[in-house]
Amino acid sequence: MPQFITIATFTLPSELAVVKSKLESEGILCYEKNELTVQSHNFLSNAIGGIALQVKQEQVEEAMEILNLGGYQTIDELPLSAFEKKLTDAKFRKRLKVLTWAFIALIVIVLIVAGIYDFKI
Repeated sequence: MPQFITIATFTLPSELAVVKSKLESEGILCYEKNELTVQSHNFLSNAIGGIALQVKQEQVEEAMEILNLGGYQTIDELPLSAFEKKLTDAKFRKRLKVLTWAFIALIVIVLIVAGIYDFKI
C-alpha cells in the first residue's frame, strides 16, 4: 500500500476541489483525509485540523512544484501561529509543564477531599 503524505490543508471542501482537480489533471493521485467529516459537520473543520490533501510519497515533489507554480500555499510555507512560536521558547515550555503538573495536583486533591467527605461528584 502506498504511503500518502499531507501537502496542504483546507477548511472547506470547496477550497479543496480546485487544488485536487489541478493535481489530478496533471496525473497525480490524490487522497482527502477528513473530507466527509467536514462535509457532514462544517464546524468540526478547525477542531480536526481541516481537510488534508495527501499524495503518494513518490509524487510529493511534483505535486508541491505544481502547487507552487499555481500560487497555492503548501504546508511547508504556512506561517507559525502565535502558540507554535511560543512552543519554541524553552521558558514558556517550562512554565507550561509546571502549570500542567499543578493542574493535575489540584484534581488529585479535589478527588481525595471528595473521597474523605463522601461528596458525590
